[in-house]
Amino acid sequence: MILPELTVGALDAPTLAALFDDLNAHATVLDVITKGGPVQHSAGTQVPLREAQALLAEGRVRGVQVRYVWQGDEWRDTLLAAADGVRLVRMKRQNEP
Repeated sequence: MILPELTVGALDAPTLAALFDDLNAHATVLDVITKGGPVQHSAGTQVPLREAQALLAEGRVRGVQVRYVWQGDEWRDTLLAAADGVRLVRMKRQNEP
């Protein structure tokens, strides 16, 4: 089994805003899902990218997951609120062999 490519990092507010700007301008966003609390699962409700950005920045959700296509590859970014900003976990979807 081959594990997907992962990237993990911490984002401050300006870097988070730049990420959302880049996604909006350069990616094809497939879906955006929010997570309300530590034990609350997403209801599966889709929200627009900019709304998810505002909800995360205002602390109204614990996390946001964005699935998108960039340069022909599918990616999934999970953004989780943290004490020092936002934690990013980025996963590249593996193509079927």
